[in-house]
Amino acid sequence: MLRVDAAPFWARLEATSMKDGKGEYLCRIVISDITKHKQVENALGESEKLYHSLFEHMLNGLAYCRMHFDDKGRPYDFTYLSVNNAFETYGRIMGAG
Repeated sequence: MLRVDAAPFWARLEATSMKDGKGEYLCRIVISDITKHKQVENALGESEKLYHSLFEHMLNGLAYCRMHFDDKGRPYDFTYLSVNNAFETYGRIMGAG
């Protein structure tokens, strides 16, 4: 949408309709400026891209895992959730992959 000064902004529109006391339909529309929310959302997306790029291109192997615990709280196994290219390469060299 555009502001009065023609500057663009992100907006959320919410609309409801109802009947008044005479049975006539009324419509209520609320326009909210969500530009700041969108800017934060975009910044977070850029940060996630940077993290992903660093994770994928680092020289050291890195694995992100979930640890599994028994009923006494002792670890007994784990699951790889994500590994980077260097980790996969090392695994192939070592015969694990």
